Amino acid sequence: PVFNDGLTLGVTPTVGAGEPGKVYWDSVYGFPNVELTATTGVKLGLGGAIPVIAGENLAAGDAVYISGGSGVFPVVMKAKADTEEHARVKGFVMNTTANGANGYVKQFGFVENLNTNSWAVGDLVYLSGATAGAVTNVQPVAPLIQTVVGRVIVKSATVGSLWRSPS
Repeated sequence: PVFNDGLTLGVTPTVGAGEPGKVYWDSVYGFPNVELTATTGVKLGLGGAIPVIAGENLAAGDAVYISGGSGVFPVVMKAKADTEEHARVKGFVMNTTANGANGYVKQFGFVENLNTNSWAVGDLVYLSGATAGAVTNVQPVAPLIQTVVGRVIVKSATVGSLWRSPS
């Protein structure tokens, strides 16, 4: 169908187990949300998500860098502040993704559902030099690479969020 006068999204959607392709209005953020998989959605206007292939087993929230490509997809691996290559953070994994499987990476905007409980709202967050894929509010010291990956917006053990502005 053609919607010459636009499309109006309901403001009280049924949100639960994801339905890939479902679009609804997120009244908390005031933006439309698109469900990409049963467990992964992206708010339009609040940051870009890109499809990727995991180069190793990845957990939701892992910071990743692009290590190569496969077909039309970038291959990503856990980032670490130990070398220039590994410290080039592309974004954060949005859903747990097995090695070789397709997943999504949030490049910028709100990165949600993280454990930010040990940090304060407003803290800068850096890529860890000790643990691949992890982030910390402790600034790395040389010879580690100092990579700011975001700022804490919501402090929570389960629904914490960062604002990511890629450099």
